[in-house]
Amino acid sequence: MDREFRKTFSRRPKKERNRIERQLVGLVEALQASDHPILEPALSRYRPSRYAIGSIRGDTRLVEYRLGGTLRVVACFFDDLPDHLLLLTVTLHHDHERMKRLIQSHRGSFRDEIEASADNGA
Repeated sequence: MDREFRKTFSRRPKKERNRIERQLVGLVEALQASDHPILEPALSRYRPSRYAIGSIRGDTRLVEYRLGGTLRVVACFFDDLPDHLLLLTVTLHHDHERMKRLIQSHRGSFRDEIEASADNGA
């Protein structure tokens, strides 16, 4: 988790933090059981949609998941590895500018991270 998310998250009441954690765990479990990060019917409740950033490589696919309210998660996958997903950012207050900055600052390593997890059987 990035510093801004941790700071914002820690300020939330415990009950709300628990709710957010349950939502994130629910998304991760749904993704683990899915064959495709967008096309899987079980993911429709998260309304997955393309997340566009102009400077991202052509074979990189970004997808945004909506977890209720302003809670959002952006993940990355590649067409040739749709069953390997890299969770990139989480925002509690729909801060797209921060999310885009985080993604752009790490964009060169996405394929390396996903291929490493594929090689390790993750």
